[in-house]
Amino acid sequence: MKNIKYDKKAIKHKMEELRLSLNSAYVKHGNTKEVVKMSQELDKYISIAQGK
Repeated sequence: MKNIKYDKKAIKHKMEELRLSLNSAYVKHGNTKEVVKMSQELDKYISIAQGK
């Protein structure tokens, strides 16, 4: 895995954006491929924020 430094503030901002988009998309469209993809991207940022 690459050793990359991430800006904590930028990660938090991206996570919040993804959460809002994910919630909105889920309400409108249900559990579609796009919603699953957004959820996976959010999981990636959460892992980065947790230092995993």
